[in-house]
Amino acid sequence: MTRACRICGSDWGRAGEGGLWHPEAVSAGVDAGYLVAPYDSYETALPSGGDPDWATPFLGAKAHRDCAIIRKDGSFKAGVHKSAHYADPNCVRPVMQARIKAITAKVGFNSWFLDAYASGMVFDSYRPERPMTQAQNASGSIESARWLSEVLKLPAGSEGGNGTTAQGILFAHGMQTPVFGWSDEDMRTNNASPFYLGGWHPNSQPPVLFRAVPVKGQYRAVYFNPATRLPLYQAVFHGSVITTHHWVFDSLRFRNVRAESELAQLLYDVPPLYHLSADTLKMRIPIMQRQDGFFGPLHRKLATEALIGLRWLSADRLLQETVFSDGTRLVANFSSGNREADGRAFPARSIMALAPDGTSNTYAVSVDEGATVLE
Repeated sequence: MTRACRICGSDWGRAGEGGLWHPEAVSAGVDAGYLVAPYDSYETALPSGGDPDWATPFLGAKAHRDCAIIRKDGSFKAGVHKSAHYADPNCVRPVMQARIKAITAKVGFNSWFLDAYASGMVFDSYRPERPMTQAQNASGSIESARWLSEVLKLPAGSEGGNGTTAQGILFAHGMQTPVFGWSDEDMRTNNASPFYLGGWHPNSQPPVLFRAVPVKGQYRAVYFNPATRLPLYQAVFHGSVITTHHWVFDSLRFRNVRAESELAQLLYDVPPLYHLSADTLKMRIPIMQRQDGFFGPLHRKLATEALIGLRWLSADRLLQETVFSDGTRLVANFSSGNREADGRAFPARSIMALAPDGTSNTYAVSVDEGATVLE
């Protein structure tokens, strides 16, 4: 598979699963050519104690108190679970650096993932002894990510990859398919709903990551309609940030937009995202291998190229072409029927790569793959 897209994550602090408990698993992944990164967090600070399965935000009482962002009314800016405080990245950086050095001394991670640091979420802080503007908040998050890449030589990634905080990262998740529906009860809490994403247990294969569900009509129109979608992020960042779907919405998540999601991902030269478990290996690895046969060689050529053009080749905008700075053209047919343009035929639900030397390669989406997922 494509080395540039081989990024694995593991909460270093999750008992029984994290890299600290199984460094041999990390070593095996690195030796196989993967980037293996822990899922780490410094955006919010919790005091010591609490749930040991969620260790990353516990930065100690001092950071929880002295690094907390202060609102204009003098109150702390509440973070996740309300007991956490959003934290000044410049203040918590010594904690971050000490902890990461301690972890890397025990485990051979060869990359790092900082939760939310590239999400573009920035705040003003009115702490009298150390005020902070939103711009300073953004630059602090960038500096922390750059320390990983430039000092420790660990490629840094994060959630999102938004422009205000993207300068410090090399890979990200959440720009191709962002997280949505946080307050939608049918997706989050109503387990009788066909749209319910599922819970977090069992840990070995939580339904919230593996269950294939349909996406609601309103979200389908906003996030997956190819006729109204533009690759604006890739037009700016394609040659510098490798991004993908948000980790709760992997490539096999939404079964009624499988074709639209996969073709848009390939059209923009964006890596897929797959969750794996012992029980899903037999079904999912062939799906991964099939797509990688088309995407892998292409991405090795295009990963550092700029996306410089987009054309609609049909009135309904379901036949689309992207152009990259090396001259490669990708044409995706999102419709369920065959199409023709510029003297070429394009099969239904397929994408064709047209190389500068005149050669071409076609990949057809198989919409039935991954429709049923074990829980």
